[in-house]
Amino acid sequence: MGESSPITYWADLEQIINNKFINKCGSSVIMEKKFIFNISKKDNFSEWYTNIIQKAELADLRYNVKGFIVFQPWSVLSMEKMFKYLENELQKKNHKPYFFPTLIPEKNFNLESSHIKGFTPEVFWVTSHGTNEPIEEKLALRPTSETAIYQMFSLWIRSHNDLPYKIYQRANVFRYESKATRPFLRSREFHWIEAHCAHESEEKAMEQVYEDMETTKKVLHDIYCLPFMFFERPVWDKFPGAKRTFAADVLNPDGRVVQQPSTHLLKPEFSKAFNVQFKDKDGKDKFVWLTCYGPAVSRIFASIISVHGDDKGLRFPWKIAPLQVIIVLIEQNELLLKEAKKIKEELDKKEISAEIDNSEKRPGEKFYFWEMKGVPLRVESFIR
Repeated sequence: MGESSPITYWADLEQIINNKFINKCGSSVIMEKKFIFNISKKDNFSEWYTNIIQKAELADLRYNVKGFIVFQPWSVLSMEKMFKYLENELQKKNHKPYFFPTLIPEKNFNLESSHIKGFTPEVFWVTSHGTNEPIEEKLALRPTSETAIYQMFSLWIRSHNDLPYKIYQRANVFRYESKATRPFLRSREFHWIEAHCAHESEEKAMEQVYEDMETTKKVLHDIYCLPFMFFERPVWDKFPGAKRTFAADVLNPDGRVVQQPSTHLLKPEFSKAFNVQFKDKDGKDKFVWLTCYGPAVSRIFASIISVHGDDKGLRFPWKIAPLQVIIVLIEQNELLLKEAKKIKEELDKKEISAEIDNSEKRPGEKFYFWEMKGVPLRVESFIR
C-alpha cells in the first residue's frame, strides 16, 4: 500500500449532533446511474407512497388480514424514538405511565350514550372462546380507552388533593375501518399514546387542553419537523362525547389534509356516567372534568414519510432517524475497515446510531441505497 492512507470525510461530532454538518468533500468517486428509487412524489404521490413503504422495508403488506400490516425494523426503530420523545414530554408534565387491558366490557361502553354511538360501527367484538363457546360478557377490542380508564378513575379519585390526576399509556388500538385502508395512515390496528386527565374545574381542564397542544408543538414541530395547524373542530366533527375538540392538521403533498394529534374537553356526562367524583375543600361532592389527548404515532409516521420524503426516497429528521450515520467504504480494505470501526466507536459513545457498509456493491449503488432509506448523514472512506 506504500504511503497511502485512509481518507475519511468527517465532521466534528458536536456539529453532527447539532445538525450543522454539510458534506463538502467533493468526492472524486464516479456515481453510477443506477437508481434504487426514482419516482416523482409531485406527479404521482399515491404511487410514490405505496412504493417507498415497500422498497424501504417499512412495512410488509402481505399479512393475510385486511387492514393489518407487519411493521418492519426500519419503521419500528424510528417509531420507538418518536414514542420516547412524546413520553418524555408527558412525564415532564407529570403524566404517569399505565397499561390498561385491551378488552373492555360492553357495559362500560353503554354508560356513555354519545360515545358508544360514535364508536359502535368501528368496534371489534369478542363474543366466544375455544370451540365457539360463548363468553359470559361481550367484550370490545379497545378502539380507545375512555370507558376502561374512567371506570378506574372512579375507584382512585377521592379528594381534591388527588387532582389533577394525569396518566397516559402506550397502546395499540383496533378500529374496523370500512373505507380503503392505507399503511400507517389508515389501518385497522394502529399504535398510539393516549393521555387522560381529571381536573376539578372546567377552567383547569381547558388549561390541560392547551398544554396538550403545546406538547404537540414541542414534539411534532420541534423534533419531528412537521408543519401543522391547530383547528377547533365543528360540532359534527368532534370526538364522540366531547364538549370541545382541537386537532392538528398536516397537509399532504397531494393537497389532502391528515388529522394528527387531537385533544378533547369531554362533556360532564362522562364523569357522571362513570361516577368520577371528588370532595372539594368544603367537603362537597363534585364531578371531575375530564380531558383526553391522542397522538397516533403510526399515523404521524405516515406524515413523516409523506412530508419529508423526496423523489429519491425517505428523508428522516435527525432525532428520529432509525439510523443516523452510514459509514460507506468505497473499497473493501482492512485499513479502511479499521478506521471505520474507530469512527463508529466514537459515535456510539455519543449515542449516535451508526453502521458500516463494507459490502461488495459499487459505491454509487451504496450511496443511492442509503439515500433511499433516508439516513441523514453519510461518511465516505477511501484510499488516496
